[in-house]
Amino acid sequence: MATVAERRRIARLIHRFGFGPRPNEFSTLLSAGFNGAAEKILNAPKTDAFADSQTPPRVSKESDPLPIAKESFRMPQKRERN
Repeated sequence: MATVAERRRIARLIHRFGFGPRPNEFSTLLSAGFNGAAEKILNAPKTDAFADSQTPPRVSKESDPLPIAKESFRMPQKRERN
C-alpha cells in the first residue's frame, strides 16, 4: 500500500504533467509506485495510433516561407558615435 507521501507525490505528478487522473488511473498509478507512475506519465508511448494516422504537414516550396514577416521585425541598426 502506498504511503501518504507517495500518494501526494503521484497526485502532484498527475496534476503537473497531465490534466488530472482519468477514472481509475490514480489507483493504477498508486499500485505502480512513484517511479512506475513517472515512467508511464513522462515517457511517450512507442506507438500512437492517432498521431500515426495524421497526414504529414505540407512544406513550402519557397526557401524562406516568411520573407515579409522577417522584414517587419528587422532589428534597428546601431548608429556610429562621433
